[in-house]
Amino acid sequence: MASRSRDFTIYVRGDQLAALDSAIDKLRSDRGVAAASPAAKKKGSRDCTLRFEMNGVPFSGRALICRCWDGRYLSVTMRVSDQEIPDDDLIQWPPAILSGPSFECTPVWLAPAATNDGDVATRQMLRRFPPAPEQPTGLIVIAGRTGSGKSTYARELLFGYLEQLSAAAQAPDAEGRCTKRYPHIVTFEDPVERWLADSPELAQRQGFDYTPRVKGVDAADVDGALTDALRQTPSLVYVGECRKPSDWKAVLRFAGTGHLILTTSHAGSVVEAMSRILEAANAQTSAERSEVAHRIRMIVHVRADDLSRARIPALWLNTRQSVNALAAEGLASMLPQTLPVSERDSLQGNFGRAFFARDLGPDVLEQAMIWDLAGE
Repeated sequence: MASRSRDFTIYVRGDQLAALDSAIDKLRSDRGVAAASPAAKKKGSRDCTLRFEMNGVPFSGRALICRCWDGRYLSVTMRVSDQEIPDDDLIQWPPAILSGPSFECTPVWLAPAATNDGDVATRQMLRRFPPAPEQPTGLIVIAGRTGSGKSTYARELLFGYLEQLSAAAQAPDAEGRCTKRYPHIVTFEDPVERWLADSPELAQRQGFDYTPRVKGVDAADVDGALTDALRQTPSLVYVGECRKPSDWKAVLRFAGTGHLILTTSHAGSVVEAMSRILEAANAQTSAERSEVAHRIRMIVHVRADDLSRARIPALWLNTRQSVNALAAEGLASMLPQTLPVSERDSLQGNFGRAFFARDLGPDVLEQAMIWDLAGE
């Protein structure tokens, strides 16, 4: 197994955390170091050097262990060491593994996207502007008013990306083995609106590792969850909603570390969503706006049409022109096109709702153009 992947995630029962804390305390005591305080033990994650046996094979290396699934499970992301680790530095744990490395699994089926077949605008958005695997970095924001369907939209985007990554991981090597780790999805929500799978085992059968974390149970806040995620080799991190300036600061920091992160936000328009991000980052100068814009892959604002009930998006896309314009001109550069122009004509990265409403009939197109003219 070690020759197949240097990083992998296993899952154990949540009640095994007490045994891990006891082993850590013993190791600290043997070294003459005081045991961790009760406050430190309330933290939802542990960082230590582990040794355990799986399928008769011993493994040792650095591990990040965190509570997940509302405290029901522990996610153990392991980095196997190439060098022998002294026994005095190792902790023997866990006693039992519920779900092993995903590259040892054969997926039975992949979770389907919850796409509404009649939602033409959404399908256009997902098809034309997916978070391509070759550039899996930056922040994706799905914004909208309450009841606009932004959370459903975000999950459709997430599943579409998962399908791409899972298919690539299942490609066999020259010996006919699947040796790549499946994509690892880490989520942080308050509360969980919809579980992507019912257990770690089922998630792996669907073709991905899944570490859902609940605020106040598995992790204290967004900043703590994202700090842990840096050690969990995630393919994508989903934050249920950014509500406070501190949330945006944490999300932007993470987006600058070479990872892909997806979140939702309440906002009346694409411009308003970007305004909140810039305000949270205190980005007032051209250079500061440029730094923030480089970390954002796209902002999508979702609005439902009263006639067709289709969710019609407006989009700000990270391009060279759009980033430079935002840095130089500020939010005024993000006003959408008022005509259904083509991709070639929209290199500035601003796609109004009319662009996505072209196939929805004249009445819907007219409403989309009115929204574009109003900056909505």
